[in-house]
Amino acid sequence: MKKGITYLFLVFSFHSFSAEKIFEKADSLYQLSDYQTVIDQYNFVLEKGLESSSVYYNLGVCYFQLEKYEKSKNYFNKCLILNPENTKCKENIKLCKLKVLKKDSPEFFYKTWWKNYSNLLKINNWYLLSLFSIITLLILTFLSTVKKKIISKYLFVVLLIVNLLFYLTTQGKEKKNKRIFNQDLQNISINK
Repeated sequence: MKKGITYLFLVFSFHSFSAEKIFEKADSLYQLSDYQTVIDQYNFVLEKGLESSSVYYNLGVCYFQLEKYEKSKNYFNKCLILNPENTKCKENIKLCKLKVLKKDSPEFFYKTWWKNYSNLLKINNWYLLSLFSIITLLILTFLSTVKKKIISKYLFVVLLIVNLLFYLTTQGKEKKNKRIFNQDLQNISINK
C-alpha cells in the first residue's frame, strides 16, 4: 500500500513539475512574441488535464495578440468561469467585443446615406409625401394638357425623380418592416 501511495505521489509531483516547466517555457516564448508556439504549449497543458484560470487567460492574451478576437474572447470567458473576480479578464472581453465590431466591413457611403435618408420619417409620412408628389404631378400634367399651360419640362423630370425616390423609400421601409415582423413571428413560434 505504501508503495502505491509513494508511486502516486511521484507521478503527481513529476506531472506537476513537467507542467510547471511548460508554463515557464511558454512564458519565455511569450516574451519573444512567439504566440503560436505559446498557444501550442498551453494546449499541451490543457491536454494533460491541468486546467486553470491562468492558462485560459494566457491563451486569451495570445489569441488577442494574433488578432483572433473571437477565440480570445472564448478563452477569457473560460477564465472567468474559473475565476469570476478577474477584472483584467472582464476588461479584455470588452476589448475583444470592440475589436470584433471594428472588423466589420465598412459600408459604402450611399448605403449609409440611404439608411439615414429613409429613417428621417416614419413609413406613414413617406406614404403621404409620395401621395402628395403623385397628386402634384397629376395636376401639372392636367394643366399642361387640358388647359394648355406651359410648364417646364424640368419640373416634370424633377417631380418624376422625386416620385421615384419616395416610391423606393416606402418600398424599402415596407420590406424592412415585413422582414422584422417575419423574424418576430419565427421567434414566437420557436419559443412556443
